[in-house]
Amino acid sequence: MPAEIRTLTDVEIDPWIRAVRLGFLQGSTDADVEARRPEITTDRALGAFDGDRVVGTLRSFTTDLVVPGGSRVVTSALTNVTVSPTHRRQGLLTTMITRDLNESKQRGEVLSTLIAAEYPIYGRFGYGPAVASVELLIEASARFRAPADDGTVELVEPASMREQLPPVYETARSSWPGAVLRSARWWDVELGLLAFPGRDNRYPRFMAVSRDPDGHLDGFVTYTTEDIWERNRPVGILRVEDLTASTTPPSLASGGTASRSIGSTKCGPSIAASTSCSPGCWSTPDWPSKIAEATGSGSACWTQRPPWPVDAISATAR
Repeated sequence: MPAEIRTLTDVEIDPWIRAVRLGFLQGSTDADVEARRPEITTDRALGAFDGDRVVGTLRSFTTDLVVPGGSRVVTSALTNVTVSPTHRRQGLLTTMITRDLNESKQRGEVLSTLIAAEYPIYGRFGYGPAVASVELLIEASARFRAPADDGTVELVEPASMREQLPPVYETARSSWPGAVLRSARWWDVELGLLAFPGRDNRYPRFMAVSRDPDGHLDGFVTYTTEDIWERNRPVGILRVEDLTASTTPPSLASGGTASRSIGSTKCGPSIAASTSCSPGCWSTPDWPSKIAEATGSGSACWTQRPPWPVDAISATAR
């Protein structure tokens, strides 16, 4: 008997979450399920059911995305897409994603986006790569091209900035095509106000905020440090997790906010950062000689745009 595909009831949320975790080869604890439950909206979460067992999952939610020129369009964000290894090649993914795209079209959502863990799957549904990414390991001695202005930088506790940071991000992303809305829940998790299993807490985490010469908040950065010593010398790595500047494009970019700096005497010689821009966006005249390693190059986000080709999608499993 083929699996039944439908939206969830409230009592099915917990086994659905466990099925998602299983689909990504990750374990699930009661604490993990409890933390993820508030994310699930039953009318936009699909499950494939073999009897009472969840064997396929898919979820989407509405967000908005900045397009070139600064306009924001209503967008469907696709996530939690899995099919159990015992039920593949039965057309479950095709049926779920076709239904979700059709419903998204009816809601008036202009785009559908996802971060593709297995990117070869999604091309046949009309998705294509939209953002390229690369992780750079840069020597800490790399210099900014533009001089710092008269603004200031202050180290802060992340949780203390809950109300101040979202407006800075909203201003910055207006000039950042591809930037999506960050929900209240996203900020609570990111700033440590809401515990979330699976966050990497191996390294100490820091935040600094930037203020312009008039004292107005105009940027922030979060980063972690890994304390490594070799031959009694520090060779640690500072990892930039989030750098946002409302006075310049939100890349590690030219002048202004991004040129203000924080001194570090123990971090070591390397800074690692993941960026969605080309290496040329680094505002350092000597950046080619300062890049120690470039890894992870690939597509960071896939997008489907109109015309929606869902009517042409074959329901036959491939």
